[in-house]
Amino acid sequence: MDDTHVLNIGFDDTDSPKGMCTTFLAYKIVDLLKKHDTEFLDFPKLIRFNPNIPWKTRGNGAVSLKIRTKNPSKIKNQIKKLVERYSDIKNGANPGLVFYENKEIPDQFSKFSKLALWQLINRNHAKKFATKNNIEFFYQGNGQGLVGAIGAIGYDFKDHTLELLSYRKNSKFGKERKLSAKSVKTMQERTLPFTFNSFDNKK
Repeated sequence: MDDTHVLNIGFDDTDSPKGMCTTFLAYKIVDLLKKHDTEFLDFPKLIRFNPNIPWKTRGNGAVSLKIRTKNPSKIKNQIKKLVERYSDIKNGANPGLVFYENKEIPDQFSKFSKLALWQLINRNHAKKFATKNNIEFFYQGNGQGLVGAIGAIGYDFKDHTLELLSYRKNSKFGKERKLSAKSVKTMQERTLPFTFNSFDNKK
């Protein structure tokens, strides 16, 4: 791809205790990007930050994507619209979205990300960090999601696991889940140690 730009995308805090999921938004964004002349430079990354944050929704996970595109401005605008559309603002979500155009991630980004694994980082510090380091950012609510969004693009993976996620259709919301516990148990037994924590043998 000639005349292209490497675009790092990070987002967090789009969900609330009552609904939505940041990984579902990642699915919608990936689905959007696949319709454009976009090259994915890596898998989407889900990073679990400090589990002791008092206002976390569930797993305190943020998501990052790294792509190559000829039209970064158009991509940014469309992703921003998706964040606005799907974030559960009315129930307390404080989404943060960041864009950083560069193939390489500076060391200070990784340092910020490592701190987010165990410290409580002030959202105003995140805003100042973004401005100082030429990170384009957008937020709603109080902007707390910027901490995870910046941390997501800065995280330096030394190791990783793969996570398979699936989502229910709207028509199935509130209805009984039809899932074969036996099949999940069999899958885990046959694929250990490559898959794990899919079935609780103690129950």
